[in-house]
Amino acid sequence: MSEDVRTREQTLSPAAARGVLFASERTGPIPAPAAPEDAELLVLKRLSSRAARAIDFALEHDDGQNPNDLDDAEVIVIEPSRCGKTPTSMYLALQYGLRVANHPMTEEDVVSGRLPRAVLSHLGRCIGLTSNARRLSQVRHERRIDSRYASVEQCALELRQAEELYARNRIPFLNSATASVEEISVAIWRVVQERARTTPAQ
Repeated sequence: MSEDVRTREQTLSPAAARGVLFASERTGPIPAPAAPEDAELLVLKRLSSRAARAIDFALEHDDGQNPNDLDDAEVIVIEPSRCGKTPTSMYLALQYGLRVANHPMTEEDVVSGRLPRAVLSHLGRCIGLTSNARRLSQVRHERRIDSRYASVEQCALELRQAEELYARNRIPFLNSATASVEEISVAIWRVVQERARTTPAQ
């Protein structure tokens, strides 16, 4: 046994010393052990990849884009204009990796008492957003100052009609005037989870 190994053995535990002795008998360089894959890193990579795909989907299906391509959407957010559908969709994509489309309900839709045609065959995946008239009016004024579109009266009419449509079609809905995007997203995530538990597998 070399003097170097004997000296090191005196300062090591028996188990560690056996490892030193075993290594000293080898010839050539000792290969470094392969680092095991970090489980948390793998999970993060998968989540990041899912989120990236979900964000792409949300961008491609924002504000009624690609209305004939909703079969792959896990959630379809509908609302009268400016109730928060875009930030909600993006947050759900980023934080939960959900494929979310969003579709506006136009004045014509809500006043005539009908849902947008594009979502009629996907009602089981729809979730509505609403607001209060004063808050919605403030948001709309940022886009069209002093317009009928932004008036409190018009906002109140559209919100009332939208909520009636949601109720008639059994679409759950949330008030974006009283909850943050994060809170709304958590509530939608729970709805998605509940639907997954109660919907028979295809």
